[in-house]
Amino acid sequence: MNPPPRLACQQCKSRKIKCDKGAPCSACRNSGLSCHAVQRARLPRGKTAKGLASNRDLAARVARIEILLEQQSKQTVSQGIASDQVSIPGNLRNDGLVGVASEKIADFVAPDFWNALSSEVHGLREALEDNAEDEANTHDVEVTGKAAGDTCSTNAILFPQWSKSYANPYDDLSPDVRETLLHLYHYRVDSVYKMTHWPTVLSVIRASHTQPQDLSPPFSTRMLEFAIYFMSLCTITDSEAKEMGLGVRSDMLQHYRSAVEELLVRSNLLQSPDVSTLQTFVVYLVGLRTCCSGAYTWTLVAVAVRAATLLRLGEEDPKDFSPFDIQLRQRLFFAIGILDTHSALDRGTIPILPSTSFRAPPLNINDDDMHPTDKVLQPSLQYPTDMSHTAMIYEAMICQRRLYEISDGVQNGWEQWTKKVELLNEFKTSILSERTNVHSYDSPLEMLRRMSAQKIIVSMQLLARRPPYRQPHNTVPPWDDFDIMKSATEVLEQHLQPIPVELQPWAWKNWVQWHALAVLLAELMVRPQEPSSDRSYTIATQSFRHYARLVADSESGLLWKPIAKLMRRVQRLRQTPDTAGNKNLAIGTETVFTVPIVTEQTCSSTSNNDLFDLSNWGMNEDDLNVPFLGLEDHVRPQYNDNEDGNETPWLAWDNFVRDINFSPP
Repeated sequence: MNPPPRLACQQCKSRKIKCDKGAPCSACRNSGLSCHAVQRARLPRGKTAKGLASNRDLAARVARIEILLEQQSKQTVSQGIASDQVSIPGNLRNDGLVGVASEKIADFVAPDFWNALSSEVHGLREALEDNAEDEANTHDVEVTGKAAGDTCSTNAILFPQWSKSYANPYDDLSPDVRETLLHLYHYRVDSVYKMTHWPTVLSVIRASHTQPQDLSPPFSTRMLEFAIYFMSLCTITDSEAKEMGLGVRSDMLQHYRSAVEELLVRSNLLQSPDVSTLQTFVVYLVGLRTCCSGAYTWTLVAVAVRAATLLRLGEEDPKDFSPFDIQLRQRLFFAIGILDTHSALDRGTIPILPSTSFRAPPLNINDDDMHPTDKVLQPSLQYPTDMSHTAMIYEAMICQRRLYEISDGVQNGWEQWTKKVELLNEFKTSILSERTNVHSYDSPLEMLRRMSAQKIIVSMQLLARRPPYRQPHNTVPPWDDFDIMKSATEVLEQHLQPIPVELQPWAWKNWVQWHALAVLLAELMVRPQEPSSDRSYTIATQSFRHYARLVADSESGLLWKPIAKLMRRVQRLRQTPDTAGNKNLAIGTETVFTVPIVTEQTCSSTSNNDLFDLSNWGMNEDDLNVPFLGLEDHVRPQYNDNEDGNETPWLAWDNFVRDINFSPP
C-alpha cells in the first residue's frame, strides 16, 4: 500500500510561500524553522467529489450556522417585545430588530453563541483551505506532467552544450573531495564575492548527505551544490587539482558544468524562477565567466536580471520578509549587479541595471552575526568583515554606473565634469577609509583588498575619461591634467607583475585588462614619440601578447580585432621616420603605408616579432588602410585651436570604440 502523499507543511502554509514538501522542507531549513510536515490523502476534487464527505461536511457546517443565526434572531425579537411591553415603546423597528434605546438590553449576546459560531466558521475556513490546497497540489502535478517537456526544451536554449545523453549527474563525491571543494569555494570565492549565507549553505549541503539513501536531496540543494563545485574548480589550476587529489581538472570541470546545466534545464528558471534557482544560476555564471571564453556570460546575464526583476529583488518590504531573508535577497541582487558590470565591461557595453536599482547595499557584517531566526540584525561594522571586499566591489559597481548616467543625454560634455570629479573623489575616500586599512594588515585577504582598492581607483579614473562606449562629445575638458597614458601604463604593469604567493588563491579573479590596453594604444597613436612612450609601448606589447590568448571573445575576435588593428597602427607610426607628419594615420586620412614583410629569420631579438600575425583574427593588411574618421566627422563642443591637443586623443579613442561597435564579425 502506497503511503499518503506529503503536502505543504504548516510553516509554508502560514507564510504563504511555496513548499517543496521535503522532510524538512528547504524553506524551513534555510530559515532555521521547525518544519511540521503534513502527510495525508488529498481531498477529492472535480465531478467525482461532489457527493463525498468534504461537501457533506461543508453543508453540515453551513446548516449549523444557519440554525444558530435563526435561534439568535428569534431570541432577539422576543427580547424586543418584552422590553416594549415593560417601558420602552417605539423602540421596535418595523424590520423586527431592536431599536437604539434598547441596545444595552437586547443587543447583549451570550458568550456560548459566539463560541459556537466561531467554531463553525473556523471549521468552515479549514475545510475551504484544505480543498484549495489539494486543488493547488493536484494542479501543480498536472501542470508539471504536462509541461515538463516544454520547460526542458525552452531552458535548453540557454545551454547549447547540454546534452540529454549526459551521464547521471547525481554521482556522489567522496567526503574528502566534497569537503575540499566546499573549502575552496568558501576561501577563494565567498571571501571576495558574497552571494549567499555560507553557514546556511554549508549546513544544508552537509545535511543532504546524511539523509537515508532512500531520500534524495532536495532539487534546489543539489543544484546549488553542483554550481559551487563548478565554481570551485574554476578557481584552481590543473597542477593544484592534482596536488589536492581532485584528479583531472578539465574532466571535473566538464562534468560539473554539464551537471549544473542539466539541473538548470530541468528547473523552471525562465517561467517561474525562485531565489534558490537564481542563486545557482548566478554562481554558475560567475564560474562560466572565469573559466570559459566567449560572450556567453554577457548574454545570459540578461536572464538573471529579468529573473531578479520578477522576484522583485532589491524592493523588499520588512513586513513581508524577515531580516535574514532580506539580506539573502540583497546579496543575490547585488551579486547580479556585479556580474552585470563585469560582463558589460568585457564587451564594451553599458550595464543593464541602472544605479537607482540598488537602493540599500547588504550589511557589512560577518556571516556569524546573522541567523535565520534573528528579529533584528546589527548595523554595518567599520572594520574588516566577511563582507568587506564585496562591499568595496559594491561601491565600485555603483560608481561606474553613475559616471555614465551623469553625462548621459547631456549636450555640453564639459558641464557635468565637476560632478564626475566629485564622484571619483568620494569613491576614492570611501574605499580607502579607515575601515579597509587599519586592521589585519598581515591578513592575505586584507592585502588583497588594499591592492584591489588601488587598482580599482586608477581604473575608475580611466573609465571616466575613456568610457568603453561611444559618446557624442568629449566629456573631458582641456584643463584636466590627469596623465592618461601614464595611468594606463601603470595599470597594465601592475597586472603583468607576478602574483604574490599569499594572493594565489584569488588569482582566478584577475580579468583581462583590455580597456587599459586599448586606452594606452589610443594614446600612443597621438603621442608616439614622447619621452615616456618607449616604456608605455613596451608594456603595451607585453600586455597584448599576454591577453591575446585570454581575451573574452578571442574565438570570434569581435572585441580583440579592433585592438589588434590599433596595435598595428601604433607600430606603423613608430616605425615611420616622419612620425609627426604621419599623425593623420591616427585620425583619419587615407594615406596607405607599405608594411615590410617580417619573418622569424629577419626579425631581431629586440623587436621579438612585434608585427603580430593578424591572420589569427581574420584580418589582413587591407584592414589597416580603412581610415579613422576625421575631425570634421565628429560633433564636438566649441574649443580653441590651442585645445586641439586635448581633442585629438579623444578622437583616437572614439574611433576605436566605433570600431568595436560597428566592425563586422
